[in-house]
Amino acid sequence: MTRVVGRFNTFDVRIVLAPGDPAASSVEAKIDVASVDSGIAARDADLRGPLFFDAVAHPHITFVSRRIEPRTQGFAAIGELTIRGVSRPQTLPFTLTRVEWEDGRPRLGVAGRLTIDRTVFGVGTDWKHSLVPHFIGNDVDCELFVWTKLGKPREAESK
Repeated sequence: MTRVVGRFNTFDVRIVLAPGDPAASSVEAKIDVASVDSGIAARDADLRGPLFFDAVAHPHITFVSRRIEPRTQGFAAIGELTIRGVSRPQTLPFTLTRVEWEDGRPRLGVAGRLTIDRTVFGVGTDWKHSLVPHFIGNDVDCELFVWTKLGKPREAESK
């Protein structure tokens, strides 16, 4: 019926940047489901509950890349997205919005956008609104904006 905007406030992302060699780069993300925040406490409690994300049984959403490919505009992380214990192949298009180097250590800005079908992961498939059929759309637009801390020097990754 309308667009609902929310976010996850707690997450951990590990990015390995191989300058000039996207195939040697990777990304792993772990999102704390209990940190979901739509701005309405009752809705957030429902989202954490067993009909939606089921934060008790499935406390994390994860993404692990299998490879990074250059694209016409930016890159794509091809990997596996896991929500509610259901894993599916997923392509995450992204751009590097900024790359800074300090003493051989990188800091990155990353932006990405994708749409997922929540029903594929079993999110909210058994929930029914008492008055309005199709109250929740199946497609969920996801946007990510990440600004990393200063990373390790490339040599430190191999040790």
